[in-house]
This record gives sequence, C-alpha cells and structure tokens, in this order.
Amino acid sequence: MPRVHTVTARASKFARTCDKCSKPIEVGQRHHHWSFRYGGTYYRHVDCGYPRPSDLTQSKLASVYAAREDAEDTLEGLEFVAGETQGSDIIDEINEALNSVAEAAREVADEYREAAVNPNTGATFNTDAEERADELDSYVDNLESWSASAGDDPDVEDDMSADERQDACDSWLEEVVGEAQDALQELSL
Repeated sequence: MPRVHTVTARASKFARTCDKCSKPIEVGQRHHHWSFRYGGTYYRHVDCGYPRPSDLTQSKLASVYAAREDAEDTLEGLEFVAGETQGSDIIDEINEALNSVAEAAREVADEYREAAVNPNTGATFNTDAEERADELDSYVDNLESWSASAGDDPDVEDDMSADERQDACDSWLEEVVGEAQDALQELSL
C-alpha cells in the first residue's frame, strides 16, 4: 500500500481535486495525498477523512476491503431502543452485512483460483494465488457461520426500569457488534 502524506497545499501549476468530494484543494488547505506506482497521485481534504484500505490498493482485494468498510459502517450505525427494536432484527442486519462481505470475498477467491490455474494444461502454477483463494474461502466460512454468543435478544426483565432496560440493550448490542467486528477483522491479507 502506498504511504499517505498529510500536508498543507501550496501554490501549484496544476489544480488538485479531492477524490472524495470532487472539490478543488485550495492553497492553505490541509490534505492527504498518496501515489501508486502505476496510476497517478490522489488527493483528499483532511475534512473528507483519511483514505481507507480500499482507497489504498489497486489489487483484487479492494472490493473485499470496500465491502468490509461498508459492513463496519453498518455495524457502527446500529441502535437498539428498548421496547421498539427486536434483537432478531439487529442480528438479521448484522448477518446481512457479514454476508455481503462474504459474497465479495468469495468472488475474489474465485478470481484468484482462476489466476492460479494454467488454462492450457489445467495445472496449478501460481501457488500464491491458490493460497490467497484458500484464505479467502476460510474467511467466507467464518463470516457465514457467525452467530452471536450473547443470544438473539438482550436479557431484559419485566421488573427493570426503563433506564435499566436500555442499559441492558446497549450492553448486549455492544457485545454483539464487537463479536461481528472481530469476525470482520480476521482477514489477514
């Protein structure tokens, strides 16, 4: 992955445009920039956020990283309101997010597996690609088999006050989301 530099823009002969918001980077504005060996330099305002792993790679894994980032954003946005939200709805949303990552990883694993085989002879000649495909398949299996160890619903008793119920729901949600985030981070490629 390329190294990301954070600088303050100075006068330049060419215009720099933020790759996130498409607005020009003006003199005096803080911005990040990074370059690929082949593919040019990219710029982003500091206010638009630090580049994510999917922005910093041109490999086949970029789609897996992007799906994982979308799933992480979904997990961070989950809210549980006691009395209004069902735990099973939260679990369904988490499973949907994990399955979208698993689908992207499975597609990339298939691409790596195709790249590992010589189309003329059918023999495997690229063992690195085969190993990556196997690791992605293992990642997919882990994501698809994920289940919450805290159960499908928070432990809420009838005699609890509204604040106690919400606290129980919040701690259950935190535990479940933490487990799902751990499952997402298991990919080591």
